[in-house]
Amino acid sequence: MCKTGSGFLTRTAEYMPTNTNSHSEMIASSGVRESGPGQRINVLKYEFVAPEGNFLAPPGDWLFTVEQDVLPGWWTDDPVVGEARAFAALERWWREKFVENAEGAWHCEGSLHIDGQPHEALSLLAQCGYIYAGNAESLSFPLLAQCGYISAANAKSLSFPLLAQCGYIYAGNALRNDLLATIARNAGGVK
Repeated sequence: MCKTGSGFLTRTAEYMPTNTNSHSEMIASSGVRESGPGQRINVLKYEFVAPEGNFLAPPGDWLFTVEQDVLPGWWTDDPVVGEARAFAALERWWREKFVENAEGAWHCEGSLHIDGQPHEALSLLAQCGYIYAGNAESLSFPLLAQCGYISAANAKSLSFPLLAQCGYIYAGNALRNDLLATIARNAGGVK
């Protein structure tokens, strides 16, 4: 699954939309062809990994990784320039994706893919389009008030005390069913 911080490059352009983490969706919506005549590779798919899962860390601290085995010729000619272009796209993406409100809480545009335990900085998250945290043992978002969808299939505990609006929560293995009943009042459904 593509992670928060995904994007792709062509020889002349950078693509890193805030509304999806899926490389396939990005490429399809851009109209760019992944390959050209003679099996020429047109795109370089990449992901940035937030340090220790802290999405609010400065973009310069994120780790760049290439997400494909066969690389385009223009990339192998000068990977340093390509990586610099990707970091510039990350800077723009980060400013659009994570917006701080007047109270110091954060809003996340689009989806958020959390691997492992959420970083403590996410305790300041107040709004998010979609949270996927399939591998997190516990989720605690004390300021989260609005979210379109939360998927936390393996969570043993969940805490969203201020959650007032949520389209759907999937918490397959959550042990705190009393909490789920409370959340269910404000969600479109809980599974």
